Amino acid sequence: MTGGYRFLPHTADIKVEAWGSDLEEAFKYAGIAFSDIIVDVSKVKKKLSREFDADGGDIQELLYNFIERLILFVDLENIIFSDFNIDMKKASTYILNCTAYGDYIDPDIHGYKTLVKAITYHEMEIIEMPEKILIRYVVDI
Repeated sequence: MTGGYRFLPHTADIKVEAWGSDLEEAFKYAGIAFSDIIVDVSKVKKKLSREFDADGGDIQELLYNFIERLILFVDLENIIFSDFNIDMKKASTYILNCTAYGDYIDPDIHGYKTLVKAITYHEMEIIEMPEKILIRYVVDI
């Protein structure tokens, strides 16, 4: 099984469904989908990398904090990512270590779709199935 993502119908915002064979792969595609909301992610080359951590008391809080970090990279550094190496650990909290690869946003190269304001807990789901992990989340636009 390989991971992937798609956009689901939503009345006002954007709803993402991402999946993978494990949590790391599902989070990777959740991150790629986030970038694809903003620009044409297929045109984002791996010209730079950033390492960062996120944590959460549960897996939903971890997802929220992960996407929130991606929003901050866009807002503060004008960076968008097209690939992610993710490692997760569970101690007293969930900890995600990430190396993200991408480039500075250039509308002439990457196009520009929409601005993401925030991630929400509304309709957030992380479903562990025998053959895959399914993630659903909504972002405010």
